[in-house]
Amino acid sequence: MGVAGTWSFLQYKQVDVTRSNTTQHDVGIHSSSIIHLDLVGGFYDSIQRCFLNCHEHQKGKKIAAAKRFLAEVNTMFDKKRCILYIDGTPTMQRDFAHGKRLDNLLEVQAKLENEVREYNKVRTKARHRTVMYLARKLFRVSPDIEQTIRTTAESTGWKVVVAKGEAEVEIGKTGGIVFTRDSDMLFYPKIETVICPFDGAFRFYNKGVLLPQLELTSEFFTVMGIIAKNDYEEDFYSAEKVEGNRDFYRDRMADIYKELVDIKKGSFNVGNLYGSALIQVILKAYVSFMNAKTGKRIAADAYENSYSIFALQ
Repeated sequence: MGVAGTWSFLQYKQVDVTRSNTTQHDVGIHSSSIIHLDLVGGFYDSIQRCFLNCHEHQKGKKIAAAKRFLAEVNTMFDKKRCILYIDGTPTMQRDFAHGKRLDNLLEVQAKLENEVREYNKVRTKARHRTVMYLARKLFRVSPDIEQTIRTTAESTGWKVVVAKGEAEVEIGKTGGIVFTRDSDMLFYPKIETVICPFDGAFRFYNKGVLLPQLELTSEFFTVMGIIAKNDYEEDFYSAEKVEGNRDFYRDRMADIYKELVDIKKGSFNVGNLYGSALIQVILKAYVSFMNAKTGKRIAADAYENSYSIFALQ
């Protein structure tokens, strides 16, 4: 999840990204730097692999899975210099993403049930692969799995923070260096560097490097995350996605970028504003600009959830 099109947009803009086979590359000279680990956002695939065959009441098997998972994480990170963040109670702002995810799960479940029925009639290797593929898609990191990981992690010396809401928001409030696959972390004002696993290696997105290359301030960049399709709101000015268009969200992000650059280059007087106040002014300017361009009547308040999450940290 995250802000749709972010990674492909940054690649399209050819911003400088450090690639490394180790997670220590960006922080090696700063031995006191803490890396904030987003449990689900950073390690979903690993958790799925370790817990896929664990049933809810198999306590010993779940603990063994948690130990395998943490041993894998320990090969990438020094737990003395990391904090592991776990989701707390889901927030109202994320109802949009939860609703979308539930719809997808119901679709996958219906397909899985149908494939299982067909597999029981005619058992082929191809159908078995399909059943297992759909079973993996249906997997979700439950509160029970998170609790098992938390207890096991704390007992083996990891520092764990249970967020009041989503883990990524808790990390966003703290700022600094974060390990995650979720691109929305990059748009939090206090986040300095996002380490993202990619093709068996790691990419380091340092905002001190990429923002000057995009010729955007931190506030303008945060507005990009608020405006684009994300976990909290739809993209209100986007055309309908054409099926099969793999570059749709990248191109939409490029459009948003160009529109914000036009606003920034215009007679945009911000006075002494900065931070969340400036983000709000830029957001209102964008809405006014786009309403005039498209003939729509979107209110700036339509972005209330995204603004409260990304800007009010």
